[in-house]
Amino acid sequence: MAVRTWPSLDSTVTPALTAQPKLQDYLDDIVASDLTVSWEPAGTWHRVHGDGKSSTGGRFFTQTILGSDGKYQARVRQGKNVVKLVDFDKSEPTNQELVDKLQK
Repeated sequence: MAVRTWPSLDSTVTPALTAQPKLQDYLDDIVASDLTVSWEPAGTWHRVHGDGKSSTGGRFFTQTILGSDGKYQARVRQGKNVVKLVDFDKSEPTNQELVDKLQK
């Protein structure tokens, strides 16, 4: 009986699959026209949809809030950690303004 051998898993995994996504890569890939952003109800953090979080395996995601003080904010989280926080003036930002500020 012939013994069949299989290549080790390490030899078949490409570096692109094992590399951890970086914050700037996630931010650079966000397209404003793909976003669904919610600011209401005020005082609650809302997840942004269409931000490409799936391309990072959910490692990074964006949330928005309209504070009770009327201040608009967005944050990028990595798990439980906030890795970026941006503030806006008292007017609701457009999707493009949101992306521009996050990418700075």
